[in-house]
Amino acid sequence: MSRLPLVVLVLLLAGCVQRNVIDSSLAQGEATLTGKLVAVDTTPWAYDGNAVVQVAVPGHGIVAVHLPARWNLCAAAPVPIEAFAIGDDVRVRGTVGDDGTVVVCGRPDHRIEAVE
Repeated sequence: MSRLPLVVLVLLLAGCVQRNVIDSSLAQGEATLTGKLVAVDTTPWAYDGNAVVQVAVPGHGIVAVHLPARWNLCAAAPVPIEAFAIGDDVRVRGTVGDDGTVVVCGRPDHRIEAVE
């Protein structure tokens, strides 16, 4: 059996994650999404930007979830993103913007949590 199909699948998945695919079909407003954590980029925190967590959500593809650098300006408690690993099942509660991204910040119930 050839390993080529597996290599192609891995490359396709990597391409989706790298492009930060956003599904604009998510309705604006408050949302709770459940999916698999596929990528975490906290480098924007170094310059007060939002960290971007990518979650593969069934029916919506890869959803970009933004975590603010300045949690003291948020109603939500800080998300301990270092406690999660790629491949973990997670539930995200946040605000969907007009571009389909989700921001975890605006309300006390916003969070990312592990799904048991």
